[in-house]
Amino acid sequence: MKPHKWHKEIKAWADGAEIEWRTNNGSMHTEWKEAGEIPNWHIVIAEFRIKPQPKEPDFDATEYQRALKKSAQKFKEKIEKTYAEVLDKAINELAEPKEAPCLDVSVFNSELHITADRLFLSGITGKFKIKLENDDGSA
Repeated sequence: MKPHKWHKEIKAWADGAEIEWRTNNGSMHTEWKEAGEIPNWHIVIAEFRIKPQPKEPDFDATEYQRALKKSAQKFKEKIEKTYAEVLDKAINELAEPKEAPCLDVSVFNSELHITADRLFLSGITGKFKIKLENDDGSA
């Protein structure tokens, strides 16, 4: 005896699988739809199939490790570049000659007047000397 045209689908349905169907009249196919609780296996222009299950992606540990290593390497390079840029900036700022803070000292009518120009002494300790010069540079 020849098996029913949809015997594979009927058996899967009987075992609990979800069945889909679509119209196929030779020149036109419709979208696949759920067949419902009891599919009508005798519709002449219908096609049936077992609803495809989504495939789980193959997990390739080697590829994952390679991608992880590549990502870590890029991160390391970015950190090293950033660190180098910050370090270069700090070195350049330290290497640039800075104008020393100075005091303008004037004497008027035997009174000493001192004006600070960019004097920053926060947290500095020790002995300091102030060199007094005339406007012409002589001491």
